[in-house]
Amino acid sequence: MLYLIDSNVWIKVLKGRDFGLLNRFTLTEPSDMCCCSTVRMELMHGAEKYDDPGLRRSKLERMLG
Repeated sequence: MLYLIDSNVWIKVLKGRDFGLLNRFTLTEPSDMCCCSTVRMELMHGAEKYDDPGLRRSKLERMLG
């Protein structure tokens, strides 16, 4: 099954505070999760608000593939 993940879920995973969600991500094949271009741009835009935007963008790129 293919899951289209919304920005609020990606943000929770990035923050690493929701252990149930992190577990679900671990158990789901990466090929079964996708991110639409709109959500990707929302996340990249949000990365600019962090103290180290480059580090946040790097984490996003690794996570989103």
